[in-house]
Order: sequence, then structure tokens, then C-alpha cells
Amino acid sequence: DLRKFLSLDFYGQQADQQWLSVQNVIDQVEINGFEVEENNGFSIVPSKASKAEPNSIIGLCNQLTYLIFTRGEKSKLLGRIQVLLSQALNRVENELKELIARLETLAENPYETKANNLMANLHLLKNDMPQTKILHVYTGEEIEVKLPPNKTWIAYANHLYQKAKNTVLEAKVLENRKLQAEERMEFLLQLEPGEKLNIQQLRLTEKQLLPRQKAGLEEIMPYHLISISGFEILVGKNSASNDRLLKEFSKPNDLWLHARELAGSHIIIKNPTKAKVPELVLSRAAELAAYYSKGKNLSNCPVIVTERKFVRKFKGALAGQVRIEREKTIFAQPKSI
Repeated sequence: DLRKFLSLDFYGQQADQQWLSVQNVIDQVEINGFEVEENNGFSIVPSKASKAEPNSIIGLCNQLTYLIFTRGEKSKLLGRIQVLLSQALNRVENELKELIARLETLAENPYETKANNLMANLHLLKNDMPQTKILHVYTGEEIEVKLPPNKTWIAYANHLYQKAKNTVLEAKVLENRKLQAEERMEFLLQLEPGEKLNIQQLRLTEKQLLPRQKAGLEEIMPYHLISISGFEILVGKNSASNDRLLKEFSKPNDLWLHARELAGSHIIIKNPTKAKVPELVLSRAAELAAYYSKGKNLSNCPVIVTERKFVRKFKGALAGQVRIEREKTIFAQPKSI
């Protein structure tokens, strides 16, 4: 390396002789080609190229400083990436286990069978019989059924059919999430961060491995869904889901309901055919809007009704806040799903 161009007794020389030795080193760099070599450290050595380009000592020192700095940064980045990669693999693995377990549960979907059992034996079921035995519609075995409080057998059967429908919808969403998780797992397993990558590539890899916020399984569907007379009624779960309901799950001709001047859920009556919404459906949606609001304890709660196209978010609005036009008010007795 460059030290061989210094005199052997360099440190025993006078200052002016030392300066001449240093100047000799500088001249060698500027006249002949030198380069930075890495081998258990860094050294400035004669270039191995047949026609080496002359360079300056300052340029070589700058290059050496940059390499030393980036080597340290690369080492730190690689360490962080290895930790992030391990954490990411664990997260995706746990997510896949959770999704697979939930999908296996949903695949059983017992709600439709329970509803079919009730409907097949409806002529035998009396609303004053909260618990009785009936024959299974498929196996013919005797089974025991219980009626939840404040429900009729027909209403309970419809409730089970609705849960069966929600189960199918949730399964579709989860299948899509499972596919995405499998793709991410494949991506993570193919990652090979190492010394061959430059700083920019390593930084990009680190960014790709940072944990991403995800919704829990209970937040996949931002609404409760019920059906009545062929119409679907969507009930927002909270302020954030109310906004999603408005933006992602409703169309201009759907009906929108909300308890007047009271915090509560947004209610959407889906109306894809632009048909006249029956009074029965409108009343049921109003009952839900009343119940899932601060007016749930009122005997008669005022509820706003308008078409979705007259409901708009405004600049600076908080989650769930909207501006409404052309609304009318109806009154409803609060009732839950």
C-alpha cells in the first residue's frame, strides 16, 4: 500500500523531511493509478487495471471515507433487516393460522341448517314454547331447539338465515385475505438481503419489511347486515365504519337513515333497482337507526331519511360527520337487530 513510499525512518525525520516523504506519496497517487481495496479493512493500493487513470489523494480519501461509512451503515441495515424479516415471517404465519382456523369454522356454517330445521317444523312451533324438540330436517333425529327472548320462531329463523348469508360474505373476504397473506409469505421467503445489495436497495428492503397496520377479523365487515322483503339493510358499526359505509358500500339511489341530532350508526337500505322501498322495510331500518344511537332509550326516536346522493362529507369533517340535504323525519321505536 502507500506506506511503502514513505521512508523507513519516517517518524525519526525532521518535519521538512517528513513533508517531502508525504509529498512523494501524493505524487505517486497523482502520477500513477491507485484504488481503494477492501480485504479485512480498506487500503489504498496500486490499481490492477492495465491502464490506470491518475487520481488525486483527496479523491481517494473521499472514496475511502465513503466506503468506511457505508460499510458501517450496511452492517446496521443488514442487522435490522434480519430482525424485521424474522418478525414479518412470524406475523404472516400467525395471520395465516388465524385465517385458516376461521375459514374452517365458517365452512361448517350451521346457521342455514338450523333455520331449515325451524322452517320445516314451523307448524309445530308455538311462540309460547321457548324450548321444545323437533325432528332434524335431514337426519330425522330428534333435536332440541330454544327460542331467544323477545323473538318469534319465524323471526328467529330469518335471523339465522341472515347469519348464514353473512357467514358466506365473510368467508369470501377471508379467502381473499388468505391469498394475499400467502403471496406475502412467498415474497418474504424469497428475500435474500446481503452484502451484494447497495444502500438504496437495503433501505427499500427495510421499508418493505416494516409492519403494516391491519384490521382484526372482527373489523373485516364494517357493517351488520339484515334482509327484509328482499331488501338489504346495512348498519354501520362505528364512526370509521360509517364513513366506509358511505364511501364504499352505498350507491346514490340507496336510502340513508340516521337518528336526528343524535350520535349513532349510519343505516343504508340498498336499492339497486331504484324500486319504491316498502313501508315495512323503511320502518325496520328506522328502528335500527334509533336503537343504534344515543336515542336508544327513547320511546319514540326521530330519524332522518334521505337518498344517499344527498349525503356528503365536508372539508374538515370528523369520522361519521356528514352534510344532509332534502331529508324528511320519521319516528321509530328503537329495536335491535
